[in-house]
Amino acid sequence: MQIEITSASKTGLTVNEIPASVIIISRQDIKQYGYSSLEEVIKNIPGMYMTEDWAWFGSVNYGVRGLYSKGHFDNMAILVNGVSQMEDGKRGYPLEKINVPVQAIDRVEVIRGPMSVIYGSSAFQGVINIITNIESPKGKENTLSISKGSHGTFKTFARFSGMEGNFSYVFNAQKQSIDGPDHTYSEMLSDTSSLPTDWNLSGDTQVKLENESQYFDFSGKFKDLNIYFSYVEAEANVIDSQPGVGAGSNGSTNATNLSLDYTKVFNDSWQLKGKASFFYNNYFLDEEYNFTGFFSNNQSATDAHEYELNLLWTPSNSVEALFGIMHRTGNYRAYDDYPTFSLSNIEALVPESEGLNTNALFTQINYKPLDDLTIVAGLRAEWQEDYTVIIYNNNIDINNQNVLSRNYSYDDISYTPQLSGIYDIRNNQHIKLMYSQGEKAPSPANNLSILELSQAPLEPEKTETIEISYIISQQDFFLQLGLFQNTVSDLIISSVALENGSFVSSLSNIGKAETLGVELTSTAQLTESFKLNFDISLHDVEDKTTGYENIELAYSPSVISNIRATYSFTRDIHLSLLGHYVDSVLAEWEISDTGNTITERINNGVRSGDKIDAYSHYDMNLVVQNLYISNMDFSLKVGNLTDETIRYPTINNKVFDKGTIGLGQNVVATLEYFF
Repeated sequence: MQIEITSASKTGLTVNEIPASVIIISRQDIKQYGYSSLEEVIKNIPGMYMTEDWAWFGSVNYGVRGLYSKGHFDNMAILVNGVSQMEDGKRGYPLEKINVPVQAIDRVEVIRGPMSVIYGSSAFQGVINIITNIESPKGKENTLSISKGSHGTFKTFARFSGMEGNFSYVFNAQKQSIDGPDHTYSEMLSDTSSLPTDWNLSGDTQVKLENESQYFDFSGKFKDLNIYFSYVEAEANVIDSQPGVGAGSNGSTNATNLSLDYTKVFNDSWQLKGKASFFYNNYFLDEEYNFTGFFSNNQSATDAHEYELNLLWTPSNSVEALFGIMHRTGNYRAYDDYPTFSLSNIEALVPESEGLNTNALFTQINYKPLDDLTIVAGLRAEWQEDYTVIIYNNNIDINNQNVLSRNYSYDDISYTPQLSGIYDIRNNQHIKLMYSQGEKAPSPANNLSILELSQAPLEPEKTETIEISYIISQQDFFLQLGLFQNTVSDLIISSVALENGSFVSSLSNIGKAETLGVELTSTAQLTESFKLNFDISLHDVEDKTTGYENIELAYSPSVISNIRATYSFTRDIHLSLLGHYVDSVLAEWEISDTGNTITERINNGVRSGDKIDAYSHYDMNLVVQNLYISNMDFSLKVGNLTDETIRYPTINNKVFDKGTIGLGQNVVATLEYFF
């Protein structure tokens, strides 16, 4: 694989030169395998598994190498064209905010293992970079497509790209809608009598999970100046703790990203790159409780701007050094209004005069002492400035307000190191030995939960990974075999503490887990017509949290595997079959509210939901190129071919003790025209 990848070091390196475990998903892969959404693309990354519980604050989420965090996906940084997609309030990466159409994706670069040296505390377990702005080698290539299928699926997409002299551009736009799964509450609740009958809900009531979205992005390049802009609008039926009435509760998101970067090459040895990025995200939740038209107002808004300067020094063919400085400032505001529940006009915010300020200095040096040996070392120093969270109860009536506030002070500078060695056994065989650390900073939303408690501010979560990887890279065969040990500590988890002589629930840095894992990824072009891709990830995870040593870790399957086979009948007709397997998982262990000690309360706890059995499902995708006329392609995707029950564990919506259920058999037909 000689594709140059920038995600691992912010300079162009091939897979064999990158000091990390790397997966590349190409535009051809996405089309060939029939991936229909960004969620599906990420689900098929080796070692990752998806959950979905329809909650407004983190509906689609993923486990990475046996590690899972509730809420928004936040164990890996997600970038689009190198631009962070982080939402500052919860420091996560909500997929509804990103929403990149699969037909806009040129390539997905996945770097597994801590990448905090280059990307900071958000890259706890790696980086996913979604690239949509690669210029066509033809100089101009446009696409129009339409998709229609079962479950009310309808999608239109357009892409326009071109080059005029020193200026090149790419536009992507999509509008899509889908009705979602069509299951009844009785399939997910053990006791349907808990559903309020006066809301006209029963076990036979069908869950309403419609969603629709609109997406637009523009990328432009003029000489050494790059611009990237994206805008997303998305709406979806959601379930917030309990089902809604009528048309159900609805969550809406709109998000905007803008980034400018400029590269100045002074000579063969010195290069300077500056980037400025701006972000905005607004989420509004309209809940339908008790009756249709129920009044509620749940809203959160974040905005941020980030600046980064990178200096690349290449004094010789054997040394390359990157030096960087970064500053990010964000704002966070959340608003709740539920007068029926005596929660009126409650606002939580970080004052704009302070903001959420993060600063970093980092360096990474590649040194090649021998022709067949490369050593990579890096270090990042990152520090978060103090900030205040204020809660206004009844923020409209200034004469009758209850104001709570707390300052969160972070005096320490966090240092994260990385050290790797890459040895070329032969031209097509390599061994990588890697050591890295990472951190994940607590979010304002995390700290908001302890505002009224006496405990200290939450600290960053920590990870430490040792990994060895063996790679064979040939024209018709690729194999990557990795063995890693990962230790995470200071995890922010739900806990019980004594506060003024009483037990109180809170979040604390008490979690710890150790993972020993094996990952195998291989691709083989067995004949001119037949291609086979296979991956398997094995995880042995132990919960090392004090008091939980004998309790099996939740949301951590031991085996995840994918197999993909493509047969080309002719140059224009291709059939792919895909298989996906996820081992059994357990729901979260919930601490009991009975017991005289913390240990007793832990031991008296129960799972929040049923054990989810292992499942497998299969997809089929047929692609016919140049249908009837040149440059017109047709594809037919049949997802969940055998209509298996894909069940996800109970996570945020505790009402679904049996777990939620994904899409059954689904069919989508797509017609594309290229010009």
